[in-house]
Amino acid sequence: MRKKHDTADQRKISPSGPETGQSSDFFRLLIETSNQGILVHRDNKALYANAALAKIYGYKSPAEILALESTLVFFPENDRSYRNGQHGKRLRRDGSEVEEISEGLKKNGDVIWVARRSFTIDWEGGTAVCSARSDVTDQVNAENAARESGEQYRALVDNSADAIYIHIDGEFVFANPAAVKMFGFSSAEDLIGQDLFKRSHPDDRAIIEKRGKSVVKNKNSVELLEQRILTEDGRTVDVEASASFVMYKGAPANLVISRDITSRKLTEAALKRSEERFQNAIENLNDGFALFDEEDRLVFCNDEYKVLHEHIGDILEPGIPIETMAREGVKRGAIADAKGREEEYIQERLSQHKNPSKGAVIRTYQNGKFIVSMRESRTPDGEYVTVQTDITEQVKTENLLHEAVESIPDGFALYDDDDRLVLFNKNFLRGRPELGETLKLGVRF
Repeated sequence: MRKKHDTADQRKISPSGPETGQSSDFFRLLIETSNQGILVHRDNKALYANAALAKIYGYKSPAEILALESTLVFFPENDRSYRNGQHGKRLRRDGSEVEEISEGLKKNGDVIWVARRSFTIDWEGGTAVCSARSDVTDQVNAENAARESGEQYRALVDNSADAIYIHIDGEFVFANPAAVKMFGFSSAEDLIGQDLFKRSHPDDRAIIEKRGKSVVKNKNSVELLEQRILTEDGRTVDVEASASFVMYKGAPANLVISRDITSRKLTEAALKRSEERFQNAIENLNDGFALFDEEDRLVFCNDEYKVLHEHIGDILEPGIPIETMAREGVKRGAIADAKGREEEYIQERLSQHKNPSKGAVIRTYQNGKFIVSMRESRTPDGEYVTVQTDITEQVKTENLLHEAVESIPDGFALYDDDDRLVLFNKNFLRGRPELGETLKLGVRF
């Protein structure tokens, strides 16, 4: 990385600068406050160093540099022999001035990159070498990174699963292997020069062309757009594509990243049909159905569930927590089971929700308007399902039957086909006090 410039000019500089006092003070101040490191040395022994040079190499002060046995410590060990030889040549006044960027060594051993311009001067009655130095580590690292990055990016582009291509006014000028494959060509050479708009579905050409012109005009990017392309073998392929402004070989262009979403579209359509069938089935249930997520927020409920919970119908929307539903129902006085024990009911309801029982739970809503049998369960992924059946009429019928049976003056008992007791009145027990402990529903005759 060495750049050499030959010159016959022999610089004449003394430690105190020019003879005039004001000029001497000015130049000394200029050198000592310079951001560029200045080193004057002879036989690799430092004669002068400014603060900027000490900072470059990690020394506390110029005095620490002047105390060094050799200025060769500024170079890596494997480079010192060469540097010593070059220093000797300059001291022999061969008139060469050298500009280069090379590795340097800091006091703590860190390797840095230093830009140096060295030339011969007169100093204290003898020949010395003056060197102006700058730390260009960041610049060199950036250049190296850019070069490596360019190679890496090219590898990423070539191996990307996404189609990446560049077009200028609709003409393909670059395409990676994925783009070649997506458009149905056998090589990039076959795709280059093709008209992008003719390779787009007729219904999408206008918007694609409009987006392309907008990108170039505004030098910006546009978001993903679903569109369709026409392949070389006649297929229509669904893709989504984004576009960004780039300069390509000196011309404004569109950099497009595109992905084949045909499989995804088919999957989405299948899922949509499945969801529609599921929702239709749920909506046609006679029972109320609701699904809550793992954080106990409502995901979906059918119309029958809304009917049973019409007391909170104005807030019954996806995302509402079940605790809010319970508290609002209690607050509005719609939960008969909660009267006189409101907070206890709420905690009981939340506990039941988190740990559903295997059997049915009976709840009374809206002061007896609805009597509901609830069955609840957790799914393997933590979601919560509740199926609620309106048993209001059933309970009313059972109550009427119970009242009718109790009104019979004689003892009455009803057994099913398996001779199990399903119904009896109090008068039936009065004549059989010995059965008081054993006479229960379900007992065989």
